Amino acid sequence: TMNFERMLHNFQSRPGTVIDMTGTSRLARRDGSFTLVPAEYFHERQTINPLELYTKLGQESETAIIRATEDEILGDTDFAELKRVRVIDLEGNHDFSRESRQELIQKIQMELL
Repeated sequence: TMNFERMLHNFQSRPGTVIDMTGTSRLARRDGSFTLVPAEYFHERQTINPLELYTKLGQESETAIIRATEDEILGDTDFAELKRVRVIDLEGNHDFSRESRQELIQKIQMELL
């Protein structure tokens, strides 16, 4: 599953990260940039179960999840409990950077056509 604590720990271990659960957090990225994150994001991560949302979506329409096999943010996500949702594994990091970005684009195009 998508583990909130693991994600938080990953960011907290990076120099420059400031977590503020009531304001705006500043998350250090591996490439040296920062992402500003409002408190609402953390609240939603703790209260919304994305697997339930994906399951509902899969009941209403054809659904596919493209999962990065080397995702440094989400880690190894387990979608085994999802019903009627296809999981497509693609080599790449969380951002599908470099050559994996083109592979992602090609896969999305194939899925949509």
